[in-house]
Amino acid sequence: MSAFVDGTGVGIFPNIMDENGDIWREYGIGTQPAFVLQRADGSIEKFGSLGESQLQEQINAVFG
Repeated sequence: MSAFVDGTGVGIFPNIMDENGDIWREYGIGTQPAFVLQRADGSIEKFGSLGESQLQEQINAVFG
C-alpha cells in the first residue's frame, strides 16, 4: 500500500488499510479504486476511478 500511495501521489489525504473489508461494507464499496468524500454532517459521495482533475472537480462540488 505504501508503494501505491507514494507512486500515485494520493498521500495528500488519508488512506486507510481495510484488511477485513469492514470499511468497504460500511460504505457499500464493491470495487477498487474507490473514493469516498464524507461531509461534516456524515453524508457521503462515492466515486470509482478518477483522474487528478476529476477528483478535484468532485472535491469542489462536494465541499465547495
